[in-house]
Amino acid sequence: EVQIKFAPAPEPPRKIGPQAFPPEALEQKDKKQKKEKKEHKRHASMAGPAAVREVMLCSASAFKDKSRPFGIELDGALVVDLADEGVAIPAGIQIGWRILEVDGKAVPEEEVGKATKVLREAEEKMANRSGKASVSVSFLTEEPDHWKQAAKALSGRR
Repeated sequence: EVQIKFAPAPEPPRKIGPQAFPPEALEQKDKKQKKEKKEHKRHASMAGPAAVREVMLCSASAFKDKSRPFGIELDGALVVDLADEGVAIPAGIQIGWRILEVDGKAVPEEEVGKATKVLREAEEKMANRSGKASVSVSFLTEEPDHWKQAAKALSGRR
């Protein structure tokens, strides 16, 4: 006598369809991913994850020293000094940060005077509006590896 057992039919593979997100949300997500990818490529030479901070600067008038927009002294795009009477210190900007963008425009890292010029132009444009506008500045706040190593070496000598 032969017994035939029928096994239940296997479930067909599930099809995964589009997520229930509105098109605007998907577009925003794509833009954000592209921006993050671009930012990551730009800072690939820096060790560790890039810590980027956006600061909004606003003042009723341009800083008195044209070579130090908002009271920020730069070497290339690197912040090397801050004026006590400028708006940079109250905004939380710190020495060692590197300017990446001013009002969404990329700033070259090493081109002498370019970052200062771009920041000064944005400051003057804001001042012409009597401080009713602000300037968005993106900074790389992560210290490079060689700075961290030097700081460790110095702290070991004390």
